[in-house]
Amino acid sequence: MRMLHWMCGFIKADRVRNESIREKVGVVSVEDKMWEVRLRWFGHVMRRGTDAPVRRCERLVLDGFKRGKGRPKKYWREVIKYDMEQLQLTEDMTQDRKSKDNVSYLLIKGLSRERVERTSKGMDLRPQKSQHGVYGHCLGDQKALLLKLKNDLTFDSSMSAKLIPMELSTLTQLVSLDLSYNYFLKLESPDLKTLVGNLSNLGELYLDDVNLNLNGSEWSWALSSSLPQLRTLSMTHCGISGPLDPALLNLSFLGVLRLDHNNMSVIDLEFLANFTKLTTLSLLSCNLHGSFPTKIIQVQTLQELDLSDNENLTSTLPEFPQRRALREVVLSHTGFTDLVHLDLSFNGFTGPIPFFHKAKKLNYINLSNNNGPLSSAQTQLAVLLSLPSLQFLSVQNSHLSGEVHEFSDASSSVIDTLDLSNNHLNGSIPRSIFKLKRLSQLSLSSNSFSGTINIEAIKGLPRLTTFDLSYNNLRIESDSTSFPFPVQMSNLRLASCQLQKFPDLKNQSLLFDLDLSDNKTEGEIPSWVWTVGYLNLSHNLLKSLEEPYHMSTTPSVIDLSSNRIKGNPPFLPADTNRFAKWTSSITYFSLANNKLTGSIPPSICNLDELQFLDMSNNSINNKIPPCLFQNADRLVVLNLGRNKLSGIIPDTFPPNCNL
Repeated sequence: MRMLHWMCGFIKADRVRNESIREKVGVVSVEDKMWEVRLRWFGHVMRRGTDAPVRRCERLVLDGFKRGKGRPKKYWREVIKYDMEQLQLTEDMTQDRKSKDNVSYLLIKGLSRERVERTSKGMDLRPQKSQHGVYGHCLGDQKALLLKLKNDLTFDSSMSAKLIPMELSTLTQLVSLDLSYNYFLKLESPDLKTLVGNLSNLGELYLDDVNLNLNGSEWSWALSSSLPQLRTLSMTHCGISGPLDPALLNLSFLGVLRLDHNNMSVIDLEFLANFTKLTTLSLLSCNLHGSFPTKIIQVQTLQELDLSDNENLTSTLPEFPQRRALREVVLSHTGFTDLVHLDLSFNGFTGPIPFFHKAKKLNYINLSNNNGPLSSAQTQLAVLLSLPSLQFLSVQNSHLSGEVHEFSDASSSVIDTLDLSNNHLNGSIPRSIFKLKRLSQLSLSSNSFSGTINIEAIKGLPRLTTFDLSYNNLRIESDSTSFPFPVQMSNLRLASCQLQKFPDLKNQSLLFDLDLSDNKTEGEIPSWVWTVGYLNLSHNLLKSLEEPYHMSTTPSVIDLSSNRIKGNPPFLPADTNRFAKWTSSITYFSLANNKLTGSIPPSICNLDELQFLDMSNNSINNKIPPCLFQNADRLVVLNLGRNKLSGIIPDTFPPNCNL
């Protein structure tokens, strides 16, 4: 199908159905081809004499043969019987090979299986159950009409257009009619009014690519006066135009409206907001003018809105209602030139990200926390990052997939914040990102980026204060342990980056958040780390701590779990004076899964804010300080398991215990 899309000049964003592409190029699906060959062979078999070997095989009886356990396999005759039921055919139609009533004719001459099923369903030609519970075939005149409809819509190169048979307008019980993508089909006799005049039960009407050539009042009145039950109307590329007639509001059940690729420049977009049950509105490439229809966004049932490829559609986006119905808005290639601030976060938008390439004043884009998924990141992100006024771009946690391409004019960009974390992005990180001279916050964590990054690349980011590459498939390399950050960092997160050397950041006096967990870092923990507010060095190969401990500023979170640290528990000296250097701000403290020995000093209870304490899976001995149980009103998690502790655990805990 990818090659067929390319041959027809379509891309996935055009949302053209596969069966439409196949019909346009004259290719049927594999399933249809198998169906055709199966019925062709059946006709061949049935025309052979009864004494022919192939016919004698039908009468074979195998003594003692039993079907195995489980679901029985289908026999050839059973499959043929099902196929013929779907087409309302009988075995006597196999005798004349050249007849148009031949069993394989419908498929051989180009009416696909899916189209047969859809047309049969719409014309109520399926086998129906009578009041006595017996299934029967469709009426003879209905079958004749189906064959006539198929024959009349078969393209003949000797004719410039095909007309619809008049008999179609007499099917008063019709609920679905699809005449779309029958190229060179023209509505003249009957015209649209005559065609649908008696189809009052019609709920779905597809006339895509049918030549109507009607103005707004003509087609609006023809439909609204005849189809009170209509729920779906698709008339893309039909040569229709506006303005819309107010009588169209008689279609009170209309939920899906697609008018793509028509000249609708004179229609009143606000008028469409009066369809209170509208779920899908698509006006792609309709030469729309004027301001964005703010009232349309307020339709409570609206789920999908496509106004793309209307370059004269301007103004700014409205307030989006606080509801979950709206999940897709496509505004690419529109003229939102005055757009400055765009915040669509915490919604359910899906599909490709709009380009907004003409919004030269746009400085803020927040598409984060959309449970889409968003897609096609490659080109869209590169275009957004090239916007001359953009300062903030966040698409984090939106199921964004694909690669990120290189983008132009990176050195002149004014972007300050770029957050693409928690998505499904892959490939290498574009080098253009490391040329954003005004970038101060860069977060690409929790993706699938791959490759090797030399830490020297950050020299191209002279204003960087937040740097997060955690949890990708990256490898961080450095010629030395000194990281060349040009400014004072506040947040550095390089978890799971295959970092083997502990970076020297002792000059980073403003560093608050340091996460170097899940690496292969060996050696000792330097003393300067105790100035960091959030410290995570877990899941490494660290063995010791540099002394003396300098604890002038106490971290609020310390996680040294899953290392190889030996000796007495760090930071827990026996004398109270040294421990008094600690403030009470620490809330999380984990030393689990190490090789610690010694005892737990009672001074640990002086940590008034401590809520999480995990020292499990070590070799700590002696007694458990009783004060840990007395302070159970503050502790939420206490894990001392798999040690060599002794002492008594009280039978009762305080009434306000939070453990």
